[in-house]
Amino acid sequence: MSEPSGDIKVEPIGSSRQLLASPRDSMEWRWNLTPRKPGQYQLNLVVEPYQGDTENVLAHTGPPIRITLTVNNTFWYRVGEAKEWIIATGAVPAALGMIFGPFRRPLVAFASARNGNGHRAFRR
Repeated sequence: MSEPSGDIKVEPIGSSRQLLASPRDSMEWRWNLTPRKPGQYQLNLVVEPYQGDTENVLAHTGPPIRITLTVNNTFWYRVGEAKEWIIATGAVPAALGMIFGPFRRPLVAFASARNGNGHRAFRR
């Protein structure tokens, strides 16, 4: 099994070669598929039966068997989306700081004067 674009990591589970002893025998292959991002993919499956334990290929599937895989979401895609959201959220306070930075001293002075006057009146 393979995926031509490389956007899906394909790892076989167990051996890809199994022995058929009789025509009634069947085989099962399993893979771990790890997509990097959501999308629709075409997987290619090639089956090659060998003669016994030799390297002599008896047949070859041509063209490959195509399997369509649709991925709606992935863990790392969500992490990337969350990272962008966190960066955007952090940019808002930074932008506000840049906009209101020049007014900081007058606002602090005004607040100090108000608190100072009110505080002295309370002490009397």
